[in-house]
Amino acid sequence: MKKFLIFAGIALLVLVAGLSVLGIFLAPQLEEELEAVLSERTGRPVQIDSFGWSVWPGLGFRGEGLTVGRADEAFELFVRVESIHVQPGLFGLLRSPRSLNSITLKNLFVRIPPKRSSVAFNLKPIALTENDSPPLREESPFLVERLVLETAAIELESKDPSKPPRIIQIRTMTMRDIAFGRPSPFQADVHYPHPEGDVLVDGVFGPFDRNDPIRTPVSGHYTFRDADLSAFKEISGILTSEGDFNGNLGENHIEGKATIPEFQLTKAENVVPLSVDFVVDRLGSDVYLRDIRSSFLETEIHTVGEIVRSRAQEGRVLKLDVKGEKSRVEDLLRIALKGDQPPLTGQIQFTAAVTVPPGPGKVIERMEIDGQFQIHEGQFTDPEFQKKLAQISKLGRADRGSDSDDRTFSDLTGDFRMENSEIHFSRLQFGVPGMKVSLTGSYGLQSNQMDFRGRVSLEKAVSEMTSGGLSNLLKILDPLLRGEDGGTSVPIRIRGDRSSPSVSIDF
Repeated sequence: MKKFLIFAGIALLVLVAGLSVLGIFLAPQLEEELEAVLSERTGRPVQIDSFGWSVWPGLGFRGEGLTVGRADEAFELFVRVESIHVQPGLFGLLRSPRSLNSITLKNLFVRIPPKRSSVAFNLKPIALTENDSPPLREESPFLVERLVLETAAIELESKDPSKPPRIIQIRTMTMRDIAFGRPSPFQADVHYPHPEGDVLVDGVFGPFDRNDPIRTPVSGHYTFRDADLSAFKEISGILTSEGDFNGNLGENHIEGKATIPEFQLTKAENVVPLSVDFVVDRLGSDVYLRDIRSSFLETEIHTVGEIVRSRAQEGRVLKLDVKGEKSRVEDLLRIALKGDQPPLTGQIQFTAAVTVPPGPGKVIERMEIDGQFQIHEGQFTDPEFQKKLAQISKLGRADRGSDSDDRTFSDLTGDFRMENSEIHFSRLQFGVPGMKVSLTGSYGLQSNQMDFRGRVSLEKAVSEMTSGGLSNLLKILDPLLRGEDGGTSVPIRIRGDRSSPSVSIDF
């Protein structure tokens, strides 16, 4: 046993000595090769502040202060790594091309300049299975089995120097089967700053585009978890999203689904479960909403639009075309207004063109909407108001028919424009059997104040709504209040707070 330990000790010393000699011999050579390869592949100067070797727990090399490019040169690729640890394996460095078991990078920073080329947006997804090993497109001086990033930041510069860059914070990232000239599969844990949440990505990166780094291909599948929407102030809820993307670092095509179990407009305070299926293209800092389908309660809404740089002023402008065909008005009112019971129910069809320009102030104050809507079989939820409506319907109908009650249906249509938190109705009409109401006016979303003028048209003449001597007396008013289609037409005005509006005759 004693002899065995002696021989084992001697063998270990010989191995350590051999590895030390190998490290002393290969360290400067590997440093020189790394600097030369990175410089040739990126077209930028490369520097490593220090580079050494170690033999425990195996032959390895450690570098400090790796930089690619110059930090003070704008619109140029710049890379900075605090430390780099290379594990080549026993015979990896003696092969050609050199084979490395792993490279670990700590505190990586990459600044990527804006797109230089004018190549059209062309997305081609890359698909790799777990066992795929894509062929080399060009000879690579290094083959790396595994690359690990421990804390990284990728800064995507804007073409406009006055605009801040977009920054991607990576907690950890692992890439496999890395070689110049071919794509490599990766997994990453990314922290998204706004709204704040965690993104897990499983995808394919590369090959690196030396001439235009931001056009380096990237594709994969993502899961976005626990994103807090309260960062946007006007809304709240915890978002979870999952989907697929493909494109490059500057341009992506994304298809996915998002769910928000407790979505809320903070002004309205009501909570609804919201689900969104989306198809989105991101071109630089501009986002194009190709197909957005939202559903909550029993309502479905289809949206297309864009979020792009504004030509008129500093910032970004949101433009949406919104369409609802399978929607309920009570769902829309529940998400937009306070209170447990919406004032109106019924099926609604609507279209709206929405614009939110950049600038100070709340979104609701900057939002502009041009739209129209039609509510079928609507009912007012206030029993007393619905009962009065039924009584007027019975009073105004030319044919007596069956008695009306507090479930009288109302059809409501309108054209409107919203700006400065005020909705201006150029046409607002609704009708029940025996009566039609036509109004124009405005309603304040923040003040809850309304002011409408219009006419109430009844099928009967005034004198026909009563009997006896009073009927004969009222016949004198029939010509004065006669409507275009006969019957009675009375000018009215509705104004005051939404909770208790006043209605008066407006001669």
